[in-house]
Amino acid sequence: MQRHSMPSSKSDRANAQLSSSASDPTHLKARQQKEAILYTGFVAQEVDAAAKALGYDFSGVDAPKSDNDYYGLRYAQFVVPLVQAVQEQQKMIETQQHTMETQQREIDELKAMVNSLKEAKK
Repeated sequence: MQRHSMPSSKSDRANAQLSSSASDPTHLKARQQKEAILYTGFVAQEVDAAAKALGYDFSGVDAPKSDNDYYGLRYAQFVVPLVQAVQEQQKMIETQQHTMETQQREIDELKAMVNSLKEAKK
C-alpha cells in the first residue's frame, strides 16, 4: 500500500491543490483564458514614488505594513486629484486660447499696416 503524506502548511496544501488541478483540462483552459486577458492599471509603487516626488500626500496608495504585505491602490481616491488636474489644465487652455486670439489680432493689424505702407509707397 502506497502512503501519501498530507501537506503540512496552508501554502503546501494550496500548492498541492494547484498541482492536481493544473492537469484538469477545464482548469487549464480557464487559466489560459485568464492569462490571455490584458489587464491594465497603475503600478502602486510607481504611484507612490510619483506622489512622494511631487510632495503630494496621496491617500490612494496602501503601502505594505509588513514584509509579507503587498502594495495596493484605492482607485476611488484618484477621482478628486484627476478632476482638479483637468480643471487646472482647462484654465491653462483658456489662457492660451486668449493669448493666441490676442496675438492673431496683433498679426492682422500688423499685416494691415504693412499693406497700407506698401500702397502708400506706390
